[in-house]
Amino acid sequence: MGAYPGSGQTILYMHGSAPRLDTVSLDQSHGPVLVDAEAELEAYRLLPARMEAVALAPTRSMDFVRKLANEL
Repeated sequence: MGAYPGSGQTILYMHGSAPRLDTVSLDQSHGPVLVDAEAELEAYRLLPARMEAVALAPTRSMDFVRKLANEL
């Protein structure tokens, strides 16, 4: 798999019932990186809950997008 400078990052968090399968795959400009260190994994485990805590509810999100679209 190749990458090019400035391609940005894609984060994929994978988990399973066996702890050793707990891995984060980072697609970085210099190529893919797999993270399996426990301390680093803990930060990625917290991300979904943190995003959900600050995200708007679906109806509020749609209202927000409509409001922005009407302002254009």
